[in-house]
Amino acid sequence: MFEYLRKEDEASMDDLSRHIENTFNLTEVEKSDRYPSGDIKFQNIIRFALLFFKKAKLVESPKRGLYKLTEDGKNFISFSSTEFENLRKQISSDNNRQKRLQKKQKPDDLTKNQPNLFDYLKKEFGEIKNIINLSKMNYSDTYLVCEGLNAKAIGISNGKSFTVFKDSVVRANDTKSLKETYKKLREELVAQKILEINQKNNKEYIFSQNHTFDSASAASSVVLARQSNGLVDWKTPSKISLGGLSREEK
Repeated sequence: MFEYLRKEDEASMDDLSRHIENTFNLTEVEKSDRYPSGDIKFQNIIRFALLFFKKAKLVESPKRGLYKLTEDGKNFISFSSTEFENLRKQISSDNNRQKRLQKKQKPDDLTKNQPNLFDYLKKEFGEIKNIINLSKMNYSDTYLVCEGLNAKAIGISNGKSFTVFKDSVVRANDTKSLKETYKKLREELVAQKILEINQKNNKEYIFSQNHTFDSASAASSVVLARQSNGLVDWKTPSKISLGGLSREEK
């Protein structure tokens, strides 16, 4: 990854994926192997590696979806075990400091188990434990909540795409502001039984399984049944928007 970024200066997630495919001669099976959520496994490994290197200030994102090496990144060779451990502690300390500065809020029924969602992340993305020791790093703010009338969903940003978790609640009735594209998408999800009517409230749908959307805005528009900006409407339990998180990571 670093060799490619040194050569190309900056690259998209698709560029990096193609580079990894060619470098390691991935088979069609390896390239298409997916998690139950629908995400491609090796692409998620790349995403989490980029997240870690951004935290280490070795990689930066000058534009949304593009990555390039920082000056430190250009001179980076490898981490010693001591350097890696010190970096892990620094990241953990920074995360804890940020959380102390954030407004404290009493968690509701959906977010009160937020720390336990970490177990899901570890289970789904366990292959990256050699890059990032997930058991020692705090990624609770990776989880985002989208709420509205008859809607309450939780999910995770995967870079360009966005995964909404099973059992998330979706407003059943479309609003006038919802684009025709998203109306058809909702209809397709109902036809595929990915969205099923809530037996306890017919004004709601329930996700029967994890589902990955092309963007955070597509996910929030489907959840809220109205036109939505995912960078605004997806928020951490401490009310930091996805857009705010993206700015903080740079």
